[in-house]
Amino acid sequence: MTRRRNLFGYCDRLTVRPGDTVSFKVSSYDAAAYDATLVRIVNGDAVSGADHYSEIEVQAPFNGRYEGRYQASPIGSYVLIPEAGPLDSLGSFTVQCFVFATTPGKGMQHLVSRWSNAQQRGWALAIDENGCPAFVAGDGSGGVVKQALSRPLSARRWSLLAAAVDADGGTITLAQYPLPPKGHESAPEAEAVSAGLDAAACVQAGPLLLGASLAGTEDGGVRQTVHAFNGRLESVRIADCPFSLAQIEEAARPDVDSTIARHLVACWDFSRDIGTTHVRDLSGNGMHGTTVNLPLRAVRGVLWDATSFDWKQRPEHYGAIHFHDDDLYDCEWETDFVYTVPDDLRSGIYAARLRNDRGAEEYITFFVAGHRMRATARVAIMLPTFTYLAYANEQFDVEKLPPGGKDNNKQLVVDPDYYDEMRAYPEFARSCYDFHSDGTPVHVSSWLRPILNLEPKSNLFALCPDTLITAWLEHDHIDYDIITDDLVNDEGPDALLPYKVVLSGNHPEYASLRLLEALRSYLGQGGRFMYLGGNGFYWRVATHDELPGAIEIRRGRSGSGTWFSEVGEDYHAFSGERGGIWLDNGRPPQQLVGVGFIAQGFGGSSYYRRRPDADDPRAAFIFEDVDGDIIGDFGLLGGGTAGEEIDAANFDLGTPRHALVVARSECHNEAMLQVREEMSSTRPYGWMVPRMHADLCFFETPSGGAVFSTGSMAWVGGLCHDGYDNNVAQISRNILARFMDDAPFEYPGAPFEGPRDGYGYTARTGVFIAP
Repeated sequence: MTRRRNLFGYCDRLTVRPGDTVSFKVSSYDAAAYDATLVRIVNGDAVSGADHYSEIEVQAPFNGRYEGRYQASPIGSYVLIPEAGPLDSLGSFTVQCFVFATTPGKGMQHLVSRWSNAQQRGWALAIDENGCPAFVAGDGSGGVVKQALSRPLSARRWSLLAAAVDADGGTITLAQYPLPPKGHESAPEAEAVSAGLDAAACVQAGPLLLGASLAGTEDGGVRQTVHAFNGRLESVRIADCPFSLAQIEEAARPDVDSTIARHLVACWDFSRDIGTTHVRDLSGNGMHGTTVNLPLRAVRGVLWDATSFDWKQRPEHYGAIHFHDDDLYDCEWETDFVYTVPDDLRSGIYAARLRNDRGAEEYITFFVAGHRMRATARVAIMLPTFTYLAYANEQFDVEKLPPGGKDNNKQLVVDPDYYDEMRAYPEFARSCYDFHSDGTPVHVSSWLRPILNLEPKSNLFALCPDTLITAWLEHDHIDYDIITDDLVNDEGPDALLPYKVVLSGNHPEYASLRLLEALRSYLGQGGRFMYLGGNGFYWRVATHDELPGAIEIRRGRSGSGTWFSEVGEDYHAFSGERGGIWLDNGRPPQQLVGVGFIAQGFGGSSYYRRRPDADDPRAAFIFEDVDGDIIGDFGLLGGGTAGEEIDAANFDLGTPRHALVVARSECHNEAMLQVREEMSSTRPYGWMVPRMHADLCFFETPSGGAVFSTGSMAWVGGLCHDGYDNNVAQISRNILARFMDDAPFEYPGAPFEGPRDGYGYTARTGVFIAP
């Protein structure tokens, strides 16, 4: 392909307040100079054809011309043991580990390494180009020795690998012990080979790496690696003598015999400190390590036997780390310019816009919140940054769908170059909807990298649809502040309480427990919340105590997504919390906002029809200056405002008994598919379509506040229709005006205990409803 641009960047903080400083990092792949300008994004939609993109240039000290430079991204995860001095004096030694290779045939992969690729110096226990266990050694003078076994490793099967170097005898013994599959009593026979080896080739030098080797050179000050491993390692041991085959097996046991233990120079236990970046050496020699680029922890190890599914209960069963050659936490680029947010800068969506003379353009997006505990507006938009991160650099290209699949996704409005660019720059890593190069799901994401769909003029999904809300507010001259998921997660309800009204984005799919608790507290203290989207508060997400900007997602075995977690790996490594959908964690979104996810489909959006609840005097303000029964039969997102991903009320799952369902969508097409958790059995295609609908839901809270929910991601696509003169904009306007009013809402009193018309059948019953 012809690359449209070679200019990329990111910033070290996604959300800032006045007085905070944000650092911008830029890589110019062709080293061309560029201009940087601060802009505020009003409407980020440049792909729907509506021709209403809007940005405002803002004076900033960093505005100006910069020399371009290329900065490399150190992709691939590993463990770094920086102080490996106790290994320096070893002549004879044994290195061994359990290995679960996921791509054994991909090429050279280093498992345990003191190898410098640039110097061709050191040693490594490895998997060679043929997928066979190997040992590589070199003294830096040009001669490299490699000894390999003849039998390749089996993919996704545990084996014990070891290399015993005898300096006195000038030999190396390489051994492979395949473990029997779970439920089987026997395994393939062990394989071992001994050969001559010049011990001088096994030079001990530099740091030790697990899961990769050092390239031996630094690119722009960034540590680069080679021979990255895909798969899991466990029970890595290094001894000060050449073990026999029997001793190798004994050293691999969880409780090492004391006669063996005294020879261990290093003994790493990955089941310790799972929620951290720390890797602990139990030998007493202090060769502790640090994980780099967030390899996956809390994964099943050699000992896992299906007796425990929570790593906190049996951590010894989770003594493995899964490495990927495309993991990435932080690109580690050097800073090109910084910006300290002025005290008087209005809150909003901002970006450092980069342009060069060759036509390249890049936006480094960040969010400026208002002053802490001192609102500059009565209204705040809570942008769903956790969802942005979950979809960051998503590569689920509709062109790759099976026959007919593209028609079911024809309403997706995308930048035509987006997927080509994502394929061209794999070093920016993937989203939590994609798969690693070894076919395993991507569980973690970070903002410390260029994110091609976290910028204006990109796909009308994630960030850009939320700018349709800011454009509407600015058209109506309504002041607003920006807050974000990550800010609320860090600050709790204090981030919300200064505001009379909080608006959601169009797709707040991912939420942490702290975020849900903050929203519950805000509503409990009289706050008013407008949920302007669909598929909200659906998946649980965890954040890392040590690594800002990182999230983790464990999907469990339920919910609607592109992958599920491995059996036994439902609990987050970052927090220890059970993953999956919030419904399965006892917190259905209906409890919070009155509606919850029931269907998704991208074959075109529909409309709403008023229901009898709309005539209730409590709802009269909603429909002021709104004529007719049909609402939102127009819009940028599929031609209607009820579509993409939709939510419905369900009183069995926590919709307040006094809630009013004032309108309901109808006439969805067969592309609108029921979500998995609502089905107890399979049904003919399209059977549930007549029952799939979105609900406009309103209810008051006991503290004088209220909630209004649209139950549709496509709602925001109707705001701008006909110059903002339409019933969707008017209903939104009416709700916002009343929610901004200081007059408390009157709580209806005791909930109505008779039957309520939810959407009907649900496969989920008996869910705990919080008081």
